Amino acid sequence: MSRAISRSCRDRRCRRGGDNNDFGLDFATAGDEWTTEFCQKDSDGDGQTNGQELGDPCCEWVQDSNAVVRWSDGVSHPGDASSTSDESLWADVTCGSSTSNSTTASSTAGSSASTVEAGSTTTSETDAATSASAASSDAAASSSSAASAVTPAVYSVVGAATAIAAFFL
Repeated sequence: MSRAISRSCRDRRCRRGGDNNDFGLDFATAGDEWTTEFCQKDSDGDGQTNGQELGDPCCEWVQDSNAVVRWSDGVSHPGDASSTSDESLWADVTCGSSTSNSTTASSTAGSSASTVEAGSTTTSETDAATSASAASSDAAASSSSAASAVTPAVYSVVGAATAIAAFFL
């Protein structure tokens, strides 16, 4: 995940000297941006979306404002149909609208007795921090499944961009 991408990949040729695979071409078509459409696309045709393969099944990752993915262990290669992620990683994840999630999070932000359900969604760094804080302060939410659900892997902006870019080949 920490492989760096060379500048030549921006010109549709990566450091290994070959053309981009379908994931890389789709990324270029999306304007080198992690768009919802690109996230929901199955670039390699293996039945899993790019987002599912990279730990972002709800397509919530935004480079400058929400650099959070739900998991980093178990990601697969969205440009290689023989590489797939374990579907149990997102089996209990319910993706929701940003309006309902923001409303719920803001109404419980001041409560130390709030809990976070395993697989619940958050839509911003503030919501994620609020959910994690509420779960850690509430003993009932401290089960191993809740703890793993509220401690998503957080990438730095550079780290997340590198992780996505590393899958071009």
